[in-house]
Amino acid sequence: FIRSDLDFLQNLDWQIHRIEADLALRQNNLERAIQSLERSTQDAPKLERKTMEFVLGQLYQETGRNTEASIWFKQCIQRNGNLDMLFYARLNQAKESPIDEADKLLSKLLNENKYKDFFGEIWFARAELAQDAGDHANAITFYKEACGADGSNDEVLYASYTTLGDFAYNKKDYIQASTYYDSASNHANKDITSSGALELRRQNLTR
Repeated sequence: FIRSDLDFLQNLDWQIHRIEADLALRQNNLERAIQSLERSTQDAPKLERKTMEFVLGQLYQETGRNTEASIWFKQCIQRNGNLDMLFYARLNQAKESPIDEADKLLSKLLNENKYKDFFGEIWFARAELAQDAGDHANAITFYKEACGADGSNDEVLYASYTTLGDFAYNKKDYIQASTYYDSASNHANKDITSSGALELRRQNLTR
């Protein structure tokens, strides 16, 4: 209806494209959402673009197109969005980079005090990278840093303590593993508790 009336909402096509993108996301049609958001960013005011660029980075990340994701995150970073958005754009950009480059980008974030409240997530991301690369020594060090960082959320703490427990268990250091699993239980949400995953680990330790 809007598109058929040429006198309706002049010069606001970017808004229509954004609304179409929102509808596409509700329908879980990621490709259509990407197309609509890209059209919207072409004419949208600069202040409006940063959020859409961030979402485009997430959508390309979700669909496995890391190069395109990195491009959109970079554009979002250049527009200097709010601190949360800026941090997650840089974090996601690092995750989509080759391992060596990713670790350098993450290390750089640790040197910026404005991201102090996010240090736990940064150490956790470095730990995952090291673990994926088979560097278990650094992975353990980084998971410990994540556990001790200011502002680490329960999700990071649970995952870090659980993984540290798994490392200790595999080394047959069962007392240390039990300590880590106990710490993890203090940060487990209801879904994790009801799944029984942590309880299963404890049963294995008992045996």
